[in-house]
Amino acid sequence: MVMKHLFLAALALVVVLTGAHASAQSGYDLFQKALATERADGNLREAIQMYERVVKQFASDRALVARALVRIAECQEKLGQRDAAKVYERIVREFSDQAESVGVARARLTALQTPALPAVQAVRKIWSGGEVDAMGAPSADGRFLSFTNWTTGDLGIRDLAEGTNRLLTNTGGWESSGDYAEFSVLSPDARQIAYAWFIDKGGVATAKCACRYDLRVMSITGGDPGKPRIVLRGETEKSFLQPVAFTADGKGLLLLQAQVPQRNEIAMLTLADNSIRVLKSLGPHYPERISLSPDGRFVAFDVPPTAAAASRDIVMMDVVSREEIVAAPNPAHDYSPMFSIDGSHLLFLSDRTGSEALWRLPLAAGKPAGPAVLVSSIAAHSNILGATRHGSVYYWTGGPGSNVYMVDLDDTQSPRGQPQLAIDRFLNANAAPAFSPNGELLAYHSRRGPSRSNEGTLVIHSLATKQERDVPLRDHPMVHVSWFPDSRSVLISVRDPQEDRIHYYRSDVSTGEQQLLMSTHAAGIPLARPQVSPDGTAIYFVDRVGAVSRPPWMVGRFDIATRQITELLSLPNDQSLMSFQISSDGTQIAYLRSDTTGRQSLLEVMPSTGGPSRELSRHRDSGPARFSGLAWSRDDKFIFFVRENQLAAAGGPPGGSLWKISAAGGAAAPTGIALPGMIRSPNIDRTGTKLVFALAGGGDPAVWAVENFLPRK
Repeated sequence: MVMKHLFLAALALVVVLTGAHASAQSGYDLFQKALATERADGNLREAIQMYERVVKQFASDRALVARALVRIAECQEKLGQRDAAKVYERIVREFSDQAESVGVARARLTALQTPALPAVQAVRKIWSGGEVDAMGAPSADGRFLSFTNWTTGDLGIRDLAEGTNRLLTNTGGWESSGDYAEFSVLSPDARQIAYAWFIDKGGVATAKCACRYDLRVMSITGGDPGKPRIVLRGETEKSFLQPVAFTADGKGLLLLQAQVPQRNEIAMLTLADNSIRVLKSLGPHYPERISLSPDGRFVAFDVPPTAAAASRDIVMMDVVSREEIVAAPNPAHDYSPMFSIDGSHLLFLSDRTGSEALWRLPLAAGKPAGPAVLVSSIAAHSNILGATRHGSVYYWTGGPGSNVYMVDLDDTQSPRGQPQLAIDRFLNANAAPAFSPNGELLAYHSRRGPSRSNEGTLVIHSLATKQERDVPLRDHPMVHVSWFPDSRSVLISVRDPQEDRIHYYRSDVSTGEQQLLMSTHAAGIPLARPQVSPDGTAIYFVDRVGAVSRPPWMVGRFDIATRQITELLSLPNDQSLMSFQISSDGTQIAYLRSDTTGRQSLLEVMPSTGGPSRELSRHRDSGPARFSGLAWSRDDKFIFFVRENQLAAAGGPPGGSLWKISAAGGAAAPTGIALPGMIRSPNIDRTGTKLVFALAGGGDPAVWAVENFLPRK
């Protein structure tokens, strides 16, 4: 009997404590738990029960109750229950003070009560701002979008309906890790995500860069969410792994594995045992996009029709027979293919109309079943992210491209007013401006080819007449220009993808005649552009030292007459050279280097013949190296350099500001030029009265949806 009384007393105490806990649990906590049950677990019926508890137990919180009712109705809609309309009517009737919830309820009531009308094609912006990224993909239902958060390097998921972001990884930030996510794709049921993961230091701040890629898969919902599984490792530092698409059952993964510079392969990975099967070797060609048909039978990709062609064709390959066909033959540049989720169309980008546009090709049994049809014009340099089962296509735009600006300088080498657009032809495609030594011409690079292609044009602009002419070069140059002192020839660089190195040519700006001067061992650093010495006798350039894996970078001097190379500066693996510039008299080299271990960028000066360096300025970075671009004043008293502005450093839209520092030393000071974009290639004319530069970006990146363009069945 005593034991019975003790048991009943203990039971009563448990009941009391349980009740106290239930009352202590906030309505917000319960709502969030219900939201997780609905979206993470996909258990709509249990979620409805939890939302109903919110409505009943927290009736005094009208805003929360209205939100819970909206969620109940949306869950009922997904379950096909007719009670959804009654719940929406209750929200409108009883919660007129909750404008947001009432707005949702009215919109859903209208949709439920209005007969279906023929769809009207539309293009709408669904996400914009500094967080928008081009390396993700949408879920099949269009609700979610994967992305990389470049403030930390973490993988994230954007809820496009709620307008919220959720990070799936935790690098600890650039300071402690340096690791980051790249291309990512969601499984058809949105329960898994596959992504490329670059390993810098693996979370150990003092470690050297591992510099390799993993292919990883992570469960987003269900058992063991948030724990990545490494399914494939890059073979070397030159290996790259890119997930393309899950198979319909989520058990396989189409991927691109690249081994610079010769081997690019389309392969299928079986997730059960991580076995891999190569489907197609593309050699040195890297496709803009690869797509897998919904039934897994066909793969579509873009490749040049010939090795030397700048344009591309869309190829469809039967996975079983390996038979290939050109999907929509046309001399135009066709690229970035994407199967619609129902398999009825192959979508792709093309410049057939003279500008970039989205096209659709009808399919039947995996074969073209009619001519390609124009869908919609889109912004230049866009990137298709994926298709949804509702018939929409999501694509990314990065805002304005690159343009050339000019500003006058006063006697103190300070800008007079604000920069003005200097080149108004082929807007958003112009970069790398450079004044000729005689001050009469401006050379610049214009990228007029298709999205992200290497095609570029060298243009010579007369400052007096404003007339322009294209230089007829044999090869498309990389994005930088350096003049020889005769003002009749320039140094250009051409990347050799077969040998993964760069060839330097002296090119006549009138005839385009090219003379090979030298070739590097490695592809070099894009920001560290080669330069001709002021007297025209040498080339200053950046290259790798030696042939071992990841040797240090070095700045070298190539004597054109003797063909001798002198090493002037060598940097270890934990540092990188971002930019360098020869002084006007040719006696000094200013350079910017990044200390990746300490996350600092340093401006230093050294003799042009080599020797000890002296530090002028340093800047601590919130992320990767953040300031670049150099120019000497014509009297060599000042050095101009570019820094990331405070807004960008705080995680806002990218932007840059131009700073000035005395070459003799002292404090750096802003010039007053701060722009919503990255300032690149600053250059001063021979009189020291004009400054020219390229401004890249300046507009918010955005994700857009093209909707209702597929024919109704």
